[in-house]
Amino acid sequence: MLKRLVPALALLALPMTAEAGWGFTAHQGVEYGTRGYYVSPFEHLPTIDYRSDGLIVQMDALELLAGISREELHLGVNIYKTMDAGKIQGDAWKGNYSVGASVDIDGAPGYEFDPLYAQVLGQARLGMQSQNQYGFGVFVVPGVGFSKAYDMAGDDAFELAVGGQLQISAWMK
Repeated sequence: MLKRLVPALALLALPMTAEAGWGFTAHQGVEYGTRGYYVSPFEHLPTIDYRSDGLIVQMDALELLAGISREELHLGVNIYKTMDAGKIQGDAWKGNYSVGASVDIDGAPGYEFDPLYAQVLGQARLGMQSQNQYGFGVFVVPGVGFSKAYDMAGDDAFELAVGGQLQISAWMK
């Protein structure tokens, strides 16, 4: 488990720039595999976010802590790069388009990793955000990729996965 936590903790050492900041994102969405089964057994707790020069890293730190308290494991991170942004009205709001990926690994109770759920989604993040020192944004995030999930009979397979989220973010620069 320590080998997997080291890369997540390394993200905390990212260099801070004038445009860098920390925040959180509340998100609600669903992800399904081709057989129609829900991919992740975890609830959607807010992510802890790091932003720097158009890079957004969302870490599922609260889900990790909640899972550990129940002897379950959830490692997850979303990474986005802002591709385009433009003013919507005056200087208060801007539209934002980002591309990125979501990686999630979920382990069963007792850290036995059986069953093990895994998912990688490519995502587009579209929305609007404020341009103030204290940021706020609302985003729609569709995604497509692959997952390793189990069906009710206990069979596992790599399969096509699709999903979507509504994200509400707040941060300080």
